[in-house]
Amino acid sequence: MGKCPIQRMNQIKNNQRCQKESEAIHIPDYSGSQSAIPSILSQNLPLKYTVQKLSLQRVILIWGAFYGALWSLAPGVLSEMLSLSRPGESATVVFIGIITGVLVSAALAPVLRRAKRWHAAVLGVLSVPLGSSLFGFHLSWCHWGVMKLTGIHYRFVMEIVEPPGHVFGPLQVARDYALYSTLSPFGLLSIPLAILTTLHLRSRILQTNPSITP
Repeated sequence: MGKCPIQRMNQIKNNQRCQKESEAIHIPDYSGSQSAIPSILSQNLPLKYTVQKLSLQRVILIWGAFYGALWSLAPGVLSEMLSLSRPGESATVVFIGIITGVLVSAALAPVLRRAKRWHAAVLGVLSVPLGSSLFGFHLSWCHWGVMKLTGIHYRFVMEIVEPPGHVFGPLQVARDYALYSTLSPFGLLSIPLAILTTLHLRSRILQTNPSITP
């Protein structure tokens, strides 16, 4: 038996609705194109920004820690705080050096992303007193924390007889390190090294965002 006109009209409407839905949900076939998926990812701006941000953070952490560990060798050797006979004090010097390197790299990174080479060189010079003062300040507090926890006195918390039993001046240490690293003969080594490390950090940052021209 044939269908009644009402049922046939309903079936035609259902077929038309299904056809419209299938046209609206169009899934292109990228199986034959090798560059299709990368082109989609390149147009996904939030994803691209997130990847670049993570890459920048990784550069700051890795290279900042490397620069800091490298820089900690200079005051550690000159102040005789790096010694196999005092592994605890040596560990505090390297640890604070790494923390300082990451902090200075994080402070320079936003400017280095747009800076020219000569701007980066100037920033490298300015980073010497900044990094030195931060290193001396934080190292003093680290030695103070070690003294409170273990009773051991390191270089910047000197033990004395008079109350309170120790000498502690983080601001003075920060000032002395900033002046010594720039206005003493040590500046002949620290300033060129700071310029080189800043230029290297800039090149690594630019690699995370190829759209920025050097």
